[in-house]
Amino acid sequence: MSATTVERATEKQLHARVSQRNHADRILARAAYLPRHEQLLLDQIYRHGMTITDTARLLDKPPRTVQRRLRNLLNRLNSDLFAFVATQLDLLPPDVRPTAKSVALHGHSLRKTARQTGISLHRVREHMGVVKALARL
Repeated sequence: MSATTVERATEKQLHARVSQRNHADRILARAAYLPRHEQLLLDQIYRHGMTITDTARLLDKPPRTVQRRLRNLLNRLNSDLFAFVATQLDLLPPDVRPTAKSVALHGHSLRKTARQTGISLHRVREHMGVVKALARL
């Protein structure tokens, strides 16, 4: 292998590590908007570098369960809806905020949100329609 090939390979590895670190930093920054138990899961994996298997053992859960939770959590964190609500929550109409927080940030279903907030499912759907319209989703 020539010196130039080695330099390119090293440069690619460095770029990959920087990219992974940026991704982890973005995930951890968005984790601030999550419930505490979800923040802890992300901390174990992205801050402390634990594997899914080790995290599952720590939580006394099957690894597939932890993997599914992590995948669902990352999908939510990377969604446009999550980003919009996280950054614009204080600007949303006051009656819509609890619904937006429950659905977009905490990942609750519309039905669970209706039960927790004490409003009708129809009203929760209307609130989320408002949020999505404001976010232009």
